[in-house]
Amino acid sequence: MLKGDQEHIKNDAIESDLIDDNEDIFSDVEHLQVLAYQDSFDIIAWFLSYFDFYQEVNKLPNIPDDTRLSIEQFKELSELNHLSMETSEFIKEGTVKDLQGSIPLLLIGKDSVLYVILEQTIAHWRVFDPHNRTEKYLSSEDLIKLKLLEQFHVSFKKPQEEEIVLKKGFLNNWIVKEVFKYKGIYRDALLASVIINLIALFIPLYTMSVYDKVVPNLAFDTLWVLTTVVMIGLLFDWILKSSRAMLTDKVGQHIDIVLSTRILTKILNSKSENSPNSIGSFAKQFQDFEGVRDFLNSMTITAIVDLPFTILFLLVIFIVGGPLVLAPAAVMLLMLFVTLSVQPKISKNIKELSKFKSERSGLSFEALQQMDTLKLNNGKQWILNRWESSVNQCADGSLKNNQVISKLNHTTQSLQQWLTIAVVVTGVYLISQGDLTMGGLIAVTMLSGRSVSGIMQITTLITRWQQAKEGMNSINDLLQLPAERPSADEIKIERRSFYGDLKFHNVSFQYPGSDSVAIKNINLTIQPGERIAILGGNGAGKTTFLKLLQSIYLPTQGRLLYDNLEAKYWDVDLLRKHIATCDQHPHLLKESIYKNITINTDGSVLAHHLAHALKQSGLDIILEKIEGGLEKKIGEGNVGLSGGQVQSVALARAFYKRANLLILDEPTSMMDKNTELRVFTTLKAIPKTTTIIISTHNIALLSVVDRVIVLDQGSIKYDGSADNLRKKDA
Repeated sequence: MLKGDQEHIKNDAIESDLIDDNEDIFSDVEHLQVLAYQDSFDIIAWFLSYFDFYQEVNKLPNIPDDTRLSIEQFKELSELNHLSMETSEFIKEGTVKDLQGSIPLLLIGKDSVLYVILEQTIAHWRVFDPHNRTEKYLSSEDLIKLKLLEQFHVSFKKPQEEEIVLKKGFLNNWIVKEVFKYKGIYRDALLASVIINLIALFIPLYTMSVYDKVVPNLAFDTLWVLTTVVMIGLLFDWILKSSRAMLTDKVGQHIDIVLSTRILTKILNSKSENSPNSIGSFAKQFQDFEGVRDFLNSMTITAIVDLPFTILFLLVIFIVGGPLVLAPAAVMLLMLFVTLSVQPKISKNIKELSKFKSERSGLSFEALQQMDTLKLNNGKQWILNRWESSVNQCADGSLKNNQVISKLNHTTQSLQQWLTIAVVVTGVYLISQGDLTMGGLIAVTMLSGRSVSGIMQITTLITRWQQAKEGMNSINDLLQLPAERPSADEIKIERRSFYGDLKFHNVSFQYPGSDSVAIKNINLTIQPGERIAILGGNGAGKTTFLKLLQSIYLPTQGRLLYDNLEAKYWDVDLLRKHIATCDQHPHLLKESIYKNITINTDGSVLAHHLAHALKQSGLDIILEKIEGGLEKKIGEGNVGLSGGQVQSVALARAFYKRANLLILDEPTSMMDKNTELRVFTTLKAIPKTTTIIISTHNIALLSVVDRVIVLDQGSIKYDGSADNLRKKDA
């Protein structure tokens, strides 16, 4: 039985454009642009619904909505949304095989997804038509006639929090695992490097041949033959180097996009109560990925791949110059020794510098965010003193590290120069003994420089690795933040409905690192459709209580249940679809007013719902006085709107969501009286199917509610009707 559909439509006629006895099946289908993006998006959404997994469909990065997708891109989109596409041979060579459990089966044709096979009956196959969103029955003969490009058995992979942490052992690192996905491209880069390093032998051997063979005999024909061969080789060298760099840079770009998105996703899915106190330091840690990305560029790959060919150059030096090979070999070992000996000092310096930069970043954010406060309270000099101290620390740390690296670079350069002198001096003695020619000495000198340059790249690479390692450690600290989503095995929710039945059983909450308990042993039940006000003084725990209701925080003790299912077992994304909120100090996005209101939609905005939300929040009148109306761009930090206007936008966003649970924290504290009265009227008119919980100091809002809960130091001091509370106050 198809989930979500109850009606069977039998024996429908097969569309003629899907059947073609004469056309050949395409042989190379992976890269054919066969699927419209929106069709792909819709079928992915349908499969997620089929498997009882309800989330917004993730889109491919940097792919416009009007693009046609290849089969390969469609599989990537499926993978991004926890769907596995396994190639099937259900229909092959004019026969239809038994399904053997391969349900559902996706059939893709030349122009689009054709059918999803759902069930085998005695004489027919029950299929779903994505275009018409209907079921129909086809015979085996009908299926054989379909013009198919691909057949996939579709299965669902439970979404688990990816363990992207820095484990012991470099090969276990999550970044390296992503790099290994492109081993085919790196294999091609390795092949290109083999040819490039073989071509690198052309110039030294060409020079030796000219000095030893061409010049003594004035063999001009030989000269031009050798020159032509070398020039052709150099042309191929340029082509291969350019191609290698382009391939590795393209892979690096894709890895950068994938990993950056994965890191930010992991951070967004972490528990809010564990977020760092300093946003600036937090941003600095996230930016540290740039050092890791730079380490993975084409220069790094080239240096690693070219390293084994140093042995080839030494072998050629031995063949040409015999004992002269000892000089470059000794210099290489000395370079590696010097480089490794200073790595502990470089590592220590980089760690200190990273700490100083993190503090500087946090201070810069604080100065910019609190600019008006600093001006009004004559605090500019105070922040400037702190800034100067922080900048000095960064400068000193950077200078200390640069001095070590500069000395290392100067040492390796000097060793390379000494190598040239050693080779020339030793070579002269070998020439005098008849063991080496002039051309051989020149060739050995060139090859010695080439072989040592590979080691010099490695010394630079080791230093850059220290910086990348520190970046990975910094990012890893972020990735180890506890996730708010439980593991897939713990998610028990299989329903879309949410009624708003809330229960607190001995719930307590304590912020990480805090000695005091913010919420203490709360027991209460909230029935669907109730109107409740949360009252209490400053520090009473009202905001924390609302954060628990919003599933931003989870109880540290006790149980919080939504519709009799404990909070920790809900899929938080699904749960929050049913919760609309307006915070005391709303933070709007640096976007248009329109986008801020409709951000929680999947792209389909209902105009009449939007107009109703604008009217409910009083924003419709405000927009008449704002240039640009709904399209007005809001600046960072709500710049461009007054406090009351910001609250109206946030309320419009909450009302537009039409959720079953509406949670408001001081929703009218910055509004004028007229707008506030309009909001009161709106709240009274909201249907009883919606539960409303309001945290407020405004006694006028008690006219909207039926029940009042008073908090004091995290505990419930009063829980009763609003009328009784008003009588007590009277």
